[in-house]
Amino acid sequence: RFSSYVAYYFDIASLKEQGFYDDPPSSWFYAMQLSVFLLITLASKFILGLLFISFELEFDKIGSLICLPFRDNPTAELTFVMVVCPTFLNIIQYWIQDNILM
Repeated sequence: RFSSYVAYYFDIASLKEQGFYDDPPSSWFYAMQLSVFLLITLASKFILGLLFISFELEFDKIGSLICLPFRDNPTAELTFVMVVCPTFLNIIQYWIQDNILM
């Protein structure tokens, strides 16, 4: 929404309508929209990084609590940490970004 607002304010045709690449399709429109998407993704990663650094001890306690049931089984803990958690977090991240960028 913010990028659309900026596009209309500064009259940037390539950013006014996301998902529209002109007729016939223009690589410039695509590149501009891709750049905005990459900037938004970079900003979200930066903000998350700052949050992780700021609340490192709290996240460590939460992680220890979540992994508590797997302490006796290192293979299950590794599977949970390397497969289940990233899959779940990627689903949540995709859902949030899709709702924001939609």
